[in-house]
Parts: sequence; C-alpha cells; structure tokens
Amino acid sequence: MSTNEADFDIDLSQDQQVWPAFHGGWAVRRSGTKKYFRVYRTKAEALRHATEIARRKGVRLFVHYQHGAVQRWRDFAEGPRARWHQAYKY
Repeated sequence: MSTNEADFDIDLSQDQQVWPAFHGGWAVRRSGTKKYFRVYRTKAEALRHATEIARRKGVRLFVHYQHGAVQRWRDFAEGPRARWHQAYKY
C-alpha cells in the first residue's frame, strides 16, 4: 500500500484558537500567527466569537488553558455533528 503525500497535506492556516492574551484577557487568533484578531475580557466571550468564525469557515477551533496547553478542540469541517474533543486534562 503506497502513501501519497497529499494524504498528509492539512492546511492549518485558517484554524482558529482561543488563547490567553499576554496582557490579560483571552484572544482569538488564526493558527500560525502571533497576531491576535481580537482580545476579550473573558474566555467565554472569546470562545463565542471564535466558534462563529470556525463554523463559518468550516475549520478547527482549538481552546487553550491559561498556561497555553490545548484544552479541547472541535472540527467544524465535520458539519453540524462536530463534537468537542478533550485534548488534555489537568
């Protein structure tokens, strides 16, 4: 069975992340960038906005803990049946 390089070609450039902002609050940013799209006061506000973006674009959404590790993720390419995946529990 041969493996095709295209099988592993995943575009992460549009995936969204909810990330702790450097000066407080929670930021929404696109994967692969250090620039924040917008910073929110609470994680819930940031998650609501990032979910809208990820759903509209049909991409993955990664939610991080305060210390930066991935908490959970969801792939909106799966459509309306997309479910949350637990990445790591502390």
